[in-house]
Amino acid sequence: MVFITAPAKEGDTKKCPECDIDLIGRLTDYKGRYADKLQWQITTERKAHYDKDGNCKSDAPKPETLEQAQETPASKKEITAIYSGKEDNIMEDTLRILSLRKQITDIVKEYEIDPHPGMIWEMTALLFKKHFGVKE
Repeated sequence: MVFITAPAKEGDTKKCPECDIDLIGRLTDYKGRYADKLQWQITTERKAHYDKDGNCKSDAPKPETLEQAQETPASKKEITAIYSGKEDNIMEDTLRILSLRKQITDIVKEYEIDPHPGMIWEMTALLFKKHFGVKE
């Protein structure tokens, strides 16, 4: 649980420390079902920005720290150098893995109502390695 200070009055503004989005203090509109209260909302929408535990609900990318900003360009260069000229193989393998995952999911759902996604991906990795992995 994260501690978030509620707005003092309607119309107060601040930036979310997690995602850097502009927020405004507004009254909720529960239409008489519950007592209205002040909460931080996104300026463009009348929706709560924080969940009931005080966590940021934004899908916006989190602001980069100084360390992340410095690492990103070098990381991108390394990845580009490693995979340069192999884009078609990467696309082919990605589609093969996704197809395999779908087949595994369909089969497992015949025996389990709600299979764990981690189990599906683990099975996908094992079967991909067995059938398409590096040949010895």
